[in-house]
Amino acid sequence: MGVQGDGEEIRIKAEKVLVACGTRPAHSPEIPFDNHRIVDTDHLSGLGGLPKEIIVVGAGVVGLEFASFMAALGADVTLIDQRPALLEFVDRQIVEALSYPLAPAGSHFPLRRKKWRRLGLTRNEILFLRSWTAARGSHGDALIYAVGRQANGDQLHLEAAGLAADSRGRVKVNEFFQTEVPHVYAAGDVIGFPALASTSMEQGRLAASHMFGIRLRAHARPLSLRIYTIPEISMVGQTEETLTSIEFHTRWESQSTLNLPRA
Repeated sequence: MGVQGDGEEIRIKAEKVLVACGTRPAHSPEIPFDNHRIVDTDHLSGLGGLPKEIIVVGAGVVGLEFASFMAALGADVTLIDQRPALLEFVDRQIVEALSYPLAPAGSHFPLRRKKWRRLGLTRNEILFLRSWTAARGSHGDALIYAVGRQANGDQLHLEAAGLAADSRGRVKVNEFFQTEVPHVYAAGDVIGFPALASTSMEQGRLAASHMFGIRLRAHARPLSLRIYTIPEISMVGQTEETLTSIEFHTRWESQSTLNLPRA
């Protein structure tokens, strides 16, 4: 394996490899980033302070985390997303409990804005965002773009190891976090959902234990999910909506054998 640093390229060897290269913010050609008033989630320091009014585009995990702590600091936050609901993989009661404290803190949620017609700076250096379907726009002193992240797997030349990343730089693994090449493992953001700090750490532990034949006393399955909004969210397993759905019960019954005593 060749590694290029600040100096010369060096080559390293290993019997086992764990790929945990993280992600970078995804960009849209419709957003004119300037790393000053229009930033992605890795360049928040470019704002130079706390703007009075902030537009956060993206109501996923990262977008909600940014929106909640900005609102807690006193900013007027407008959160925009094309999805009809916040955190669709989280139990609805938990999402409702999160939404209540956010609203008084100054957050607004104009969801379902699917396209932007124009985005730029006015004479007063205020951002203006308008959707195709909405008559009015959203404005703010700054915009944070938090729509998805791109895994860095596409920058590793994985084809040299007999692997390939998908269009978003992610790598496929099995239940032991092995890739299609048995001595190469992957964990964290590079293998996709849930791509959270808490789950990534546990995935790395499980991968390292399997690659070195260490038997674990307890396997954390399913992994717990922790989202650092204000207030924080933590959950494990299926949501109530999933467990009560007809589709889930149909699938569960088809995979189970029920032996009833004969009358």
